Amino acid sequence: LFTAHNGQEPAQAVWTSAAWLNLNNTYAYGFTTLMDQVASEYNRAGGKPLFHLETAYEHEHNSTSASLRQQAYGTALWGANLGHIFGNCPLWGLGPGTNYPSPFCSQVPDWRNELNSTGSVEFGLYASLIRSRKFWLLEPDHGHTVMTAGYGSGTTMATTARASDGSSILAYIPNRRQVTID
Repeated sequence: LFTAHNGQEPAQAVWTSAAWLNLNNTYAYGFTTLMDQVASEYNRAGGKPLFHLETAYEHEHNSTSASLRQQAYGTALWGANLGHIFGNCPLWGLGPGTNYPSPFCSQVPDWRNELNSTGSVEFGLYASLIRSRKFWLLEPDHGHTVMTAGYGSGTTMATTARASDGSSILAYIPNRRQVTID
C-alpha cells in the first residue's frame, strides 16, 4: 500500500492520477477545516480509500482530550474510515519535553510517562470500537438522513456513519444535547 505525506494537502490532491497511489489521506488543523477536507476527499470522483494522516497531537496546539477524541471519531465517521494516526508530542520523538521534538509541545518530563497518557489509553478504546464494527462498510451521513436533528455545525458538529449493510450506526456527539436518529 502506498500513500504520500504532502503537508496539509491530501495525497490524492497532489498525486491525482499517480498509478502507485493506493490510499488517500487527510491532514488539517481546526475541526471545521478538517471535516470539510474529509468530506471533500470522501466525495472526490475516483477517490481512493481514505484515512486521517495527521492533525494536532496530544500536548501540542492546545489540544485537549475532547478535541483529540472529536478529531478521531469525527474523521472516521465522516469518511476517513480506514483509520487515524494518533500522535503524542513527546512520545513520537522519544524526547524530553519542551521544544523537543516540536516547539508546539507542552512540557512533559519524560516520554515513558506518556505510554499511559489519557490520549494513548483513549485511542486504544477508539481502535477497539472501530474494529468491532464493519468499518470498511461505513458511509458518512453527510445528508443527515440518519441523524436527522441535533447534529449541530462547526466545532459542535456531531458526526454519524451507517454501515451499508445496515448492521451498525455509529455517532459521535461532542457535547450533551438531544439528537434524533432514524
